[in-house]
Amino acid sequence: MKSSFHHRARRRAGFLFLAAALVVALSATQTSCRLYRITVQQGNVITQDMVDRLKPGMTREQVAYVMGEPVVRNPFDDDQWDYVYTLRIPGRNEQKRKLSLFFEGGVLARLTGDLKPSAEADDAGAAAGEGT
Repeated sequence: MKSSFHHRARRRAGFLFLAAALVVALSATQTSCRLYRITVQQGNVITQDMVDRLKPGMTREQVAYVMGEPVVRNPFDDDQWDYVYTLRIPGRNEQKRKLSLFFEGGVLARLTGDLKPSAEADDAGAAAGEGT
């Protein structure tokens, strides 16, 4: 009788030890999976400051100095430059921005996309033009 009691107690202790070890192993696995998720940036970074610095009449070289060379180029239309930016932060959010620049006669004519020139940039450009 004494020996079966000790045998059951030893089995329970072994089972509890195994269960605790399994819980620790699973929690460590979940933690390590979270550590390997990285932020991914793709394309050209597009900021409001960069868009505010773009002015109609700028040459392609001036635009490339401000924005960088576009990652996406339309092989059928060299007068359109497309800038695409994606930022993925796992578990938080995803940010996408697109900006298209259109050239006429080798100079910047207009732009469309997720960011527009701010009112302050337009006012500063108008004030600079009034003084000349």
